[in-house]
Amino acid sequence: MLLLQKRLQLSVQKPEQVIKEDVSELRHELQQKDALVQKHLTKLRHWQQVLEDINVQHKKPAEVPQGSLAYLEQASANIPGL
Repeated sequence: MLLLQKRLQLSVQKPEQVIKEDVSELRHELQQKDALVQKHLTKLRHWQQVLEDINVQHKKPAEVPQGSLAYLEQASANIPGL
């Protein structure tokens, strides 16, 4: 209660001081939020890279064996029931 009374008295006597304190608190809060956003962006970029790496690995074509017999063996291995 005493703190509120002093704050009220200060706001009447020196309103610019209260505004300066509020601005300072808001700047501090913005800095904290900016740091949190940067932290999340770093994590996001990391996971985007992980997903991209996985995507690239799955897009690599399988090695095609040399020769027509090897090709037929590979192709027939993919036919169900044979």
